[in-house]
Amino acid sequence: MAADLPLREPAPILPLPKWEGYYAGLDAGGVAASAGSIGFTTAPAVTGKYLTDPVMWPMRAPFWAIQNGELAGGGVGGFLGGIQIGYNYRSKYLGPLVAGVEVDFQGVGAGNRNSSGATFARNILVNGDTLSNSASGASSLQYLGTLRGRLGYLVDPTLLVYATGGFAFGGVEHKIALSSLYANAAGLPIQNAIGSLATLTPQTGWTAGAGVEWMFMPDWSFKVEYLYFSLDGGKVRTASQAYPLAANAFGGANGVPADWTSSVVSSPRMSGSIARVGLNYHFASNVAAAGHGGGDAEGAHGGGAKGDGDASDSHSGDANGIQKGGEGHAGAGARSGHHGAGGQHGWKQKGASHVADASAGGHKGAGGLKGASGGKEEHDGEHKGKVHTVVPAGVYGAHMVGAGEMRFAYTPSYGVMRGNYVGSSTIAPYQVTQIPWVPNSVFALPNFFAANPTRTLRNAPDNMKMQMHMFHGMFGVTDWFNVMVMGALSDKNMSMTVFRGPNGSTPLGPTNSATQGWGDTMLQGLVRLYEDDIHHLHVNLGLSLPTGSISEEIIHMHPSGVFFQKRAYYGLQLGTGTYDGLFGFTYRGKVDAWSWGLIYRGRAALGENQSGYLRGLSNEISAWGAYDIASGLAATGRVAATIWDRIYGHDVLIWGAQQGTVPDYQGGERVKLLGGFEYLLKSEGMKPVRIAVEAGAPIYQRLNGPQLGQSWELNTALNFGF
Repeated sequence: MAADLPLREPAPILPLPKWEGYYAGLDAGGVAASAGSIGFTTAPAVTGKYLTDPVMWPMRAPFWAIQNGELAGGGVGGFLGGIQIGYNYRSKYLGPLVAGVEVDFQGVGAGNRNSSGATFARNILVNGDTLSNSASGASSLQYLGTLRGRLGYLVDPTLLVYATGGFAFGGVEHKIALSSLYANAAGLPIQNAIGSLATLTPQTGWTAGAGVEWMFMPDWSFKVEYLYFSLDGGKVRTASQAYPLAANAFGGANGVPADWTSSVVSSPRMSGSIARVGLNYHFASNVAAAGHGGGDAEGAHGGGAKGDGDASDSHSGDANGIQKGGEGHAGAGARSGHHGAGGQHGWKQKGASHVADASAGGHKGAGGLKGASGGKEEHDGEHKGKVHTVVPAGVYGAHMVGAGEMRFAYTPSYGVMRGNYVGSSTIAPYQVTQIPWVPNSVFALPNFFAANPTRTLRNAPDNMKMQMHMFHGMFGVTDWFNVMVMGALSDKNMSMTVFRGPNGSTPLGPTNSATQGWGDTMLQGLVRLYEDDIHHLHVNLGLSLPTGSISEEIIHMHPSGVFFQKRAYYGLQLGTGTYDGLFGFTYRGKVDAWSWGLIYRGRAALGENQSGYLRGLSNEISAWGAYDIASGLAATGRVAATIWDRIYGHDVLIWGAQQGTVPDYQGGERVKLLGGFEYLLKSEGMKPVRIAVEAGAPIYQRLNGPQLGQSWELNTALNFGF
């Protein structure tokens, strides 16, 4: 009777998370921190060279003693978000313990904390004239990263509770401003001068905390984490400001400059707390298939004889409990199976079920529905078995290659800058000369314009033409990890009109300045987080090497009509002079004839350069769409937004009454619209060659001005692989 009962399959046992191997992901949260006090020193640095009556200076010096002060600390708070990459390790000797290491980097949108010092005043001459000084300051956290060890306990196969701690680093911006008010005996102000110093200081320290991580899907985990961090104080920074103090109180002529030096003598310690959530993708085959291998032992169904036609190893587990999924269900060599290599059992099988293996050409894998030859992918994939996603010419690093594959690219671009912006408004060239010049070094002190004590700008840029020839090389270390090297030759040419006269309103004539050469070199790693037949997501982390020159020189016409050779403006230099951290992510997708994508790129200086300055944080995000209008031909459209910060510190050799010499007149925001085409040139026996072009212009610009705005740009790309 029992023989007549229907056969019953055993209830399936769900595979368990494997908590082992590499992972990467994104995080977001909030930060609350406090900064210590900023110490400062103020003192005049006037020498007889810049006084109309230098013999009198020793008599005046006692009235200009050094003044010290301190600005009290305060709190900062705001949003932070970034990426993390880590590795988990397990062993049978550790039992439910999981050990690992994690590195992360976040940009921080933290508000400033403000404080002010007491106003101090003194009589500078016996006739009752006074000089009153006051100081104010602010601090903010710009970016934060950590390198930590992790030790966790599995309270459940899908739930990890862990403690973490290690090294922390961050960029802390400190600002200090001095105000000097000179008044005569009657109390009437004669001269009011303001100087400021802004410095972005890399600081290091430690961090510790704890968290909970939940493996809610195959290969995907969600975490909640708390960290406390403490960054030690940075180094001393000094900046100079030239004040054209009224000199009649000293017995000289008006307009004599006196140089006040403001020094941050101690960058304060920054410490605080982080609370954040994160999403991670785990790259290791993430199953310890219960009942199909069960960890370290062979699976319950494993060990079958492979033979030539029967059992194969359709359910065997490997030594780590990873379900192999077999080579099919059908026996007979298992090559005629429906699902092909990789099978369809388990959460993630070796061979990646339903997605072609790197050595196969189709969707279903070797031996799958489409057979070993697979079915040629539409538009020809960028690497084996993957659908090609169209990407605009001006977007780089959006594709990855397969293991052992290489791709090279040449991407020349052209652009024109035109029109002087202050904020989002444009101004005429003569209006540029009405804007105060902010001298940035003692080399700028001589008052070349005796009739211009207010020291306004004397040059108005007309346009700047730029060419950049970028070279890319990419190599697939594995299917999920690529390395990329990038470098560029640049050519920059700026035309300006020089003005002269008491008010700087008389055009003297045009002058031209140009620089050419090799820029910085970028090394990046691309880590794939997710990929299927439609979607692709990867992150990139890297380092920019300071191979570009920051000491280029130009021949420039002075308002006197004399030509000088001097160090080129900040915008004409070929590199940053700093080691910069590079970070970002790329998402792209494709369905039928439609492609789309989103890419973010960030860049942060890791210290100041040998000339005493660094460029602030830059961020760029682009979103695009594309449509295949014919075989191998697609149209593209893109919107790109860029925010880049000012320059912190200054190069004392970059001087002159031009806006290109002023760190305050750097940075801004820009949104662009671009459109173009991509064409895949196909040849028998060779991989397709990608040819792309796009052009566009800004629809919005807001610049720290006066500063040249962008007029248009043209991007082209030529890609080929092996």
